[in-house]
Amino acid sequence: MYTGEETKERIVPFLDGYEIGTENQCNFTLLLSKCLKDKYHYEYRALGWPYQIEQFAKKRRISWIAAFKRVSLELLNESHSGEFQQKFNDFIRKWTESRVENIKIPFGYGWVENWLGICDVKQDWFRKIWTKEELKLLTQLNNEIQTIKKECKERIKPTDRLLVYADNFVKHTRKNAT
Repeated sequence: MYTGEETKERIVPFLDGYEIGTENQCNFTLLLSKCLKDKYHYEYRALGWPYQIEQFAKKRRISWIAAFKRVSLELLNESHSGEFQQKFNDFIRKWTESRVENIKIPFGYGWVENWLGICDVKQDWFRKIWTKEELKLLTQLNNEIQTIKKECKERIKPTDRLLVYADNFVKHTRKNAT
């Protein structure tokens, strides 16, 4: 989905318009709301699914965008199977590898938020994409990224430890690719 700048104010009307344009054949926001209610226990209120996402984000201390991505990716992965799910998982794997390989440029708040929205090392669907060793390395990376986010109030930059974890992950995935 491309909405230009990633903001709640752009994503919500885009999805509403898309669903209206498909004459409600696409019920993504309904499924999103149901997932947030059934799995995470965020009740649907008058403010709708965007409010549920907001509650999910607050609890996890991530942005609304990162929370939206996490729940959406989980929903997309779990609601499909077969070839779509394989292509989806391949895309997530390649995206993650590319982000780690290019961790230095441009690393900042946007990079961190994008990472936290997609790399959810606690979710089963995400964990299944990786080998045990790759997941261990990704967990180290993820923990360091969360530490950087907590500790840096102004300018976020990669730590030496993060760069070592990234190098280890890249070496491991390249070795397994051959």
